[in-house]
Amino acid sequence: MIDIPLLEDLRDLPRFRTAKPAAWAGVFFVGFLALSLSLTLLLGGWNARRVFLFPSDSHTDRRVHDEVRNVSDTSSLEGNVRRYVDECMLGPSHQESSRLFPRDTRVETSILQGRTLYLNLSTEVFAPRDATMLAPQEAMSLMKEAIRMNFPRIQEIVVFVDGQTPYFP
Repeated sequence: MIDIPLLEDLRDLPRFRTAKPAAWAGVFFVGFLALSLSLTLLLGGWNARRVFLFPSDSHTDRRVHDEVRNVSDTSSLEGNVRRYVDECMLGPSHQESSRLFPRDTRVETSILQGRTLYLNLSTEVFAPRDATMLAPQEAMSLMKEAIRMNFPRIQEIVVFVDGQTPYFP
């Protein structure tokens, strides 16, 4: 056998043995948890629980169904309200609820000035509706109620359609 002094020194080193492999698994888990928490804090990605109100899908039943969703949170109240209204335009996820507005309705602009929210909706608000959908005025009232419930800081909500104040006789 070849006598190499370095190999002899390595053989004399104490062997690394762990008596508790579970302890190393715990250390790895805590490290992974700390890394994922720091990345989440650094990159964002927080969600807020929001309550959506949608009318019943039944012709005879005019109840309001609530639906809880997680909506991604932004750093501003105006951005959070805009995301909420955009989600509202998507409609309900439950089959027993009906949409507030026709499918192609979208939010053109939203401006939060002080405690007043200005929403400008597209003209599709007045498009033909299913028999189960609310009238435009009722749908806007229900959306305003839901916005106030989720964002109590907002006192007044002014809705425009294509830049004009809608007229409801």
